[in-house]
Order: sequence, then C-alpha cells, then structure tokens
Amino acid sequence: MPLAGPSRLAASTGLVPRSTAAGRISSPLQLRNLSRSSSSKKPYTLPTEASTSRYLLPIADSIALPQRRARQRILDIDAQLGPQPHSHFLRDRHSRQHTYLRISLTEKCNLRCLYCMPEDGVPLTPSANLLSTSEVERLAALFVSQGVNKIRLTGGEPTVRSDLPQIVASLNSLKQHGLEQIGITTNGIALGRRKLDTLVHNGLTHLNVSLDTLDPFQFEFMTRRRGHQAVLDCIERALALGLPSVKINVVVIKGLNDTNDVVDFVRFTKDKPITIRFIEYMPFDGNKWQVQKLVPYRHLVKTIQQEFPTFERVANRDDPNDTSKHWRVP
Repeated sequence: MPLAGPSRLAASTGLVPRSTAAGRISSPLQLRNLSRSSSSKKPYTLPTEASTSRYLLPIADSIALPQRRARQRILDIDAQLGPQPHSHFLRDRHSRQHTYLRISLTEKCNLRCLYCMPEDGVPLTPSANLLSTSEVERLAALFVSQGVNKIRLTGGEPTVRSDLPQIVASLNSLKQHGLEQIGITTNGIALGRRKLDTLVHNGLTHLNVSLDTLDPFQFEFMTRRRGHQAVLDCIERALALGLPSVKINVVVIKGLNDTNDVVDFVRFTKDKPITIRFIEYMPFDGNKWQVQKLVPYRHLVKTIQQEFPTFERVANRDDPNDTSKHWRVP
C-alpha cells in the first residue's frame, strides 16, 4: 500500500521469496483480514456441468474411467460448496482469514540473478506438468468463491508465458464476484510498453518489479544479463498508466548492494509514487547462500538515516499480518 508523503519506503526483514515452484499455489505471509460486503458484490456460483467448458476440458469417451470419476468428483465438490463469502479451509489456527493467493505460472526466467539461479539455469518441470490456462482460471475462480480478493501471478518470470494477457483478462472477470486486486511480480525485462498496456487494459492493478540496483553495470553483474534500461522504462510506463500500486522489490546482499544502492533507491522515491521493499537474501539451491551475506534490518535503517536523518517509522501503518515495516522520509 502506498505510503503518505513524497517519499515511500517499506523496509523488510523477511518477505516471501520472489520465486516459487511452478505450478504450485502459495498463500504468502502477508495476509489481510478484509471483510467483504455482499451488498456490493454478486454472489459467485461455482460452475455447473453445463458451464464447465471454461474450466474443465472435455473428456472423450475413450478416456479411462478413473479420470471420468475424478471429473465428476470435482463437480460434486463444487455443488456441495456453493457460494460462500469465507471458507473454513482458508482460515488458519489464529482465526485469520486468508484472502491473498499467489499463483506461480512458470519456473522459467530470462535473468540469472546471483542469489536466485545458477548461471546455466536449473532443470525445468515439463510443460505438461504446469498449470494450463484453463486450470489457472478454474483455480482462481474456486479461491475467489471462497473469499480470496487478491491474486498475484509470479514465477519464475510470468511474462515469459504467452498466455499471460489471457490469464489476466480471465481474472478480471472475477472482479464482479469479489476479486479486488490483480498483480504480477516481474523483472520487467520483457514487459515492454505494448505488453504492459495490454495487461493494464485487461485488468492488471498492481505491479511489483524486481530490481536490485539503479546502476546499469551493477545490474549486469547481478543478473548476468543486460536490460537495465528496459526495466526502468517499464516502471516509468506503469506510473504513466496510473496503476494504483507500483512497488520495487530489492534483495539486499551484504557487500554487494547494501550501502549506496539502498540510499539510491530511497532517493528514487522522492518524486515518484513508488514503494521500495528491501527483501532479505533467501537461501535457494545453488545460490551459494551464506549467513554472512545477510543484512540486518537495523543496519538498513542506520544506513538510510545517515543520508536522511528524518527517516522515520510510519505509525499505525503495519497490518497485523504484514511481513514488512513501513518507513518514510518526510
């Protein structure tokens, strides 16, 4: 959520990693207890046998009986659930209602960031085992029917999927049933003017851009790829389109981008309605993670306050379920 004032900053001590396994759905730690008014939204009715073509591919007569039974089982569950503003299976042991869903569309990425992926890449899951377009649409509809009002598409890099505009458009149709926000987390490399305009037209409301430095040479070193200007152009275009939320995710690594880069990002927000989120360096297979590379939260605050003495905590802005602490430069 954008912070008040000319400068916005969210310093994080442990956000969810930007990548998740493709084809899996995760409910992140940053959840919100949001009540939904039934008077302003149409109740969502789960698909019936006659309307499942949008969600379930037709099964030919030659398909084995177990698959037929599986399809019928899905329809039976849909009929039993019916329209429910909140679902018990989306409420945790602390009685918090989970309303935020993240869907990982792919493992593929067009960058090779030092902290995320080996230079030669990683073994990829076969495409046949990933969520198809219709499966993403169906899962999103099911979760919205149970109280989810915010969906974020992630990866890997979601923009490498050619059906991303179609997926966003299908999610947009769920807004009449309670969905309020549609976001993506992207590195912005392939999100050119034309593609971003299409996504916004199709219903995109929130954009998180992964960018760890404002120095083009440092960018090439950290990502092992070129394209720094393309990312900056993506951010500027998002602001020009008037997206309600534009955030930059910065993974901070000690000795690499924990001093000048941090200050540069804070200064970057001075005249732009952007939220910067500093994210903890997380361990991944093959990223040579070391505890010595972690940057403590207090170190970040001290670094910023040396350049901006008025840097202050924003009172009463942290949601009880937030994984970040909100700060600003007045």
